[in-house]
Amino acid sequence: MNKNQIIKTVWEMAQPVTEQLGLTLWDVQFVKEGATWSLRIVIDREGGVDMDACEAVSRALDPMLDEADPIDESYVLEVWSAGYDRDLTRDFHFEASLGMPVTVGLFSPEKGEKDTLARRSSAPIPMARTTNTSSNPSALSAARTRSTFPAATAPKQTKPNNTERIDSPK
Repeated sequence: MNKNQIIKTVWEMAQPVTEQLGLTLWDVQFVKEGATWSLRIVIDREGGVDMDACEAVSRALDPMLDEADPIDESYVLEVWSAGYDRDLTRDFHFEASLGMPVTVGLFSPEKGEKDTLARRSSAPIPMARTTNTSSNPSALSAARTRSTFPAATAPKQTKPNNTERIDSPK
C-alpha cells in the first residue's frame, strides 16, 4: 500500500474508535523520521485531550491494526492531541477554525513576507494545492497553514464530511 492508501485505511479504522470514545479524529499521518516510521493518530475533543484519551485510542486501535496489518514496514503507533497550535490540512479543519487567527506559510514571499496572518470568517482562504503558476493573484501558494486556538479552548466540533488532505495529490 502506498502512503495515501495507508492513511485512508487507518482513518477508516480510527474514526469509529474515536467517535465511540467521544473524540474527534483530527488527522492521521504516516511519516518517516530517520530510520523510524511513525503512524500518528491525532485526536481532539472540546475542552482538550488528556493522556487517558490518548491511551484509550491506542489500546483500542492497536489490536485492530495488528489484525488488519495495513502497513508492511515496522512502525511506532503514536496517539497525539491536536494541541493548541495545529496544522490545517483537511477541509473540516478550516471549518473548525472559523474566526480564529490562521497563519499561512508561503513557498515564496508575498509583499516581502513568507508568513501571512489571516482571520477566516465565512470566506475561504484562497490557496493553490501546489505552487501557484496561474495568473490568478488571489491564489496563494501555501506551504503550510496553521491555526492557534486560545488556551483551554478547543475548536467547535464538526463532523468531518471531507477527510481528504488538502496536500493530497488528486
